This record gives sequence, structure tokens and C-alpha cells, in this order.
Amino acid sequence: MSKIRIRKRGNTYSYSFDISKNPRRMKEKGGFSTEDEAFDAGVAAYADWKSGNIGITSEKVKLRDYLASWLENVVRPNVKRTTFKSYHNAIGSRITPQIGDIYLQERRPLLCVHPTGIPYAHENVRYALYRLGLNSHSFRHTHATRLIESGAKPVDVAARLGHADATITQNLYAHDTDDMQQETARIFERFVDNGCM
Repeated sequence: MSKIRIRKRGNTYSYSFDISKNPRRMKEKGGFSTEDEAFDAGVAAYADWKSGNIGITSEKVKLRDYLASWLENVVRPNVKRTTFKSYHNAIGSRITPQIGDIYLQERRPLLCVHPTGIPYAHENVRYALYRLGLNSHSFRHTHATRLIESGAKPVDVAARLGHADATITQNLYAHDTDDMQQETARIFERFVDNGCM
């Protein structure tokens, strides 16, 4: 945790804490009548800042609004300009168009849980997948391949995956699976049965 500093300025107290190291930037607020009041406000402000300035609220917050605030208040002060731009572009092109209108309070995390109900640690899930010859990208690959097998247009699958060009999607995911080979054979059989040859 960043150190919350308290100092007296005239008859009032203020708090401050670092929000970035390079360049060094601080958040500071004053006007508190006691040192304890300033410290408590500093702790609350720090927690608010770390959560993207959107804490747990009773009002519904859309994911797009949360991410916009997180980018401005947490990411921008702590990363290089090019990293910020990369995050901003990824969120704007991949996350917000797909699920940006979902209310944050309605999101449920996808967890792998032990039969006792306790979530498995990320590393344990990753290792279990590794032992099976899989990784998290395997699910993306299967998802894309199944969509194409089911007749989805590669351009639509490309948009869903965040690819700039459907050629990428076709090269990576539209390989000839058994289902696709069988469907091609059925199409040809119907063609022949209809006397079109």
C-alpha cells in the first residue's frame, strides 16, 4: 500500500499519497480539522483511487464506465503513454463493444471451483490444463472453430475475436475439421442426388 502522509498546514490537516512514481505524482487534499480525520479521509481516498474511483455502490455501474474511470485514474498515472494507449485501444475495440453495456454488479466471475466450493488458484487451473495439453487459448480456438463449423461467417467470428481482418481468423481457425469434411461430403451428395452433375 502507498504510504498516506499527513501534515499540518496552518490550522488544518491534509493527506497525500503517491499515484505514480515516474513522473512522480501525488494526490493531496486538505482542510481537515484533526489529524485522524485527515488520515481516515486519506485511507478512503486511496481505496477509491485503487478501485478506479468507483467503489462498491448501490447504483448500477456499466462495465464501460468502470473501465473508463479505471483507465484514467489507475492506469494513466502509473504506466507509460504507449502502454496506456495500448490498454485504451484494446478495451475500446475488444471489451466495450462486446460487454460494455453489462452492469458491473450483474457480472459473475467464471471460476473453477473445488467440490467444496472453494475456487482453485489460477496456477492450479493453468497446470491442470497444461497436463492435458491445453491452455486458456485452447478454449478460444475451440470457440472460434465451433462457430465456423456451425456456419458462422468468418468475418463475424473475426469481429467477435477482435481480429482486424477475417483472413487472420480463416488462417487460424477455419481448418478442415472432421465435421467440416462431413458437411462438405453431405453438400456434394445432395448436389449429386439432385442430378446436377
